[in-house]
Amino acid sequence: MADIWKRFIKRPFQQVGGTLLSALALIVIPFLARRHIVRFARCLGSLGLTLARRESDIARANLDLVYGDRLTPLRKRAIIRRSFQTFMLMILDLFWFALRSRQRFARYTWVDPSFQKFLKPGGRIFVTAHYGNWEILGQASAATGYHLASVAKPIDNFLLDRLLIRIREKNGQIILPQTGALRRMMSLLREGMGVALLLDQDTSPLKGGLVVEFFGKPVTVSTAAASFSRKFKVPVIITFARSMGGVYRFFALNEAFTIGENETEVEFTQRLVNAIEAEIRRHPGQWLWMYKRWKRYFPGQTPTRYQFYATR
Repeated sequence: MADIWKRFIKRPFQQVGGTLLSALALIVIPFLARRHIVRFARCLGSLGLTLARRESDIARANLDLVYGDRLTPLRKRAIIRRSFQTFMLMILDLFWFALRSRQRFARYTWVDPSFQKFLKPGGRIFVTAHYGNWEILGQASAATGYHLASVAKPIDNFLLDRLLIRIREKNGQIILPQTGALRRMMSLLREGMGVALLLDQDTSPLKGGLVVEFFGKPVTVSTAAASFSRKFKVPVIITFARSMGGVYRFFALNEAFTIGENETEVEFTQRLVNAIEAEIRRHPGQWLWMYKRWKRYFPGQTPTRYQFYATR
């Protein structure tokens, strides 16, 4: 009986409800003034610190794991609040920028010369992280005329998934399904297009994830950027969309990373991860500390109380 309830009643109801709420958001949010969107994100982020207890605990555990006692509890709480606020603004802006996109991109995004110089014809690999607004980064880049493809993990709601893909592709960005994405990305790089990858997300060893260190702790990441760079002789550009009071600054690290002839893919990927880590340290409130980044235990690793969400 429980399985019947979950399969035929509860899950369809949740999917329809989620789709209707998202459709309502698409109707209402784009017509709000920019200042209201920013204030709403700040309020929701502050509420999340209190109401989203599980996510707050994960964020606090991650900060404890990374910084230990080097940051005060008050400073950690401030970072978590800022992280929630940054994330909520990203969610609201996914809908807000769906209306009059190009005009709003022109007014509320600032493309730094460090990033602009890479938006020219030719295949490139753009790497970013769960930092600032990683969603708008691909959309706004495509709106400039540079052809860019990103991989999106499907969500467990077909109607909502299709709605979000339509929003993401509205300005010319290509969204690739996770299944078969690597082969499609190789084809696009051959055609001279750019591909975008999130490098700080967990990639299972069963799916090609290899171990590097992130904030001094072992994690598994994809080495796709390294293998693509070697195979197609294209540079890797690390780029971010930093949230700055309702305006986004798009910038790239000045160095275009290329894999050395005798450098292993793991060594090259570690260099990329180190650069991302350095940016997160500069602006910790921009990163998604609620993400279960250290969820794996590795052979020889001592279990820590900070990783309460980790699996063996």
